[in-house]
Amino acid sequence: MPVSRASCIMPRARAMSPTALVNWAGMLRQIPVQPTRIGPVATHEINCPHCSKAFKIDEAGYADILKQVRDGDFDKQLHERLELAEREKRDAIALAEAKVTNALQGAAARKDAEIQALQAQLAAGEVARKLAVAEALGAVSKERDGLANELQNELERARKAQQAAAQLYVVRPQFFVPLITLLPNAS
Repeated sequence: MPVSRASCIMPRARAMSPTALVNWAGMLRQIPVQPTRIGPVATHEINCPHCSKAFKIDEAGYADILKQVRDGDFDKQLHERLELAEREKRDAIALAEAKVTNALQGAAARKDAEIQALQAQLAAGEVARKLAVAEALGAVSKERDGLANELQNELERARKAQQAAAQLYVVRPQFFVPLITLLPNAS
């Protein structure tokens, strides 16, 4: 004996979770449906998977059940696709962030290497400058010391010559005059 649609299908379909509704719809698809005509409207005979009773529903009720099943399937697929798209979006963002981070780290490493190279050049230039100054200072000091020694020697010779001349003049001044007069062509 057929059971009405209201007593068997609809209360349970409304109380089911979307997953249970999809499972129930899958079982419903496996049930052979035999359209029958009662008057101008075609009806379908469906066996309930829970209570195993057969019932007849009209085209509108059948379309209603199929719509619920399709809506559940559609919502499930839509939800899965949205989750997949969200996962892909997160993965793409993480990949982009990783690429940017790597690029920035590479640029920072190149800048650090350049800074170290410039600091090494600066230090080498400073050492070269100090060495050049020391060499120039050494050459100038050596020349100064040489000139000072020469001056000292000349002063010493001049002092000795002056002392010798002073001794001769002081010791024998009388000999200077006659010697000058004795020279030929002195007149």
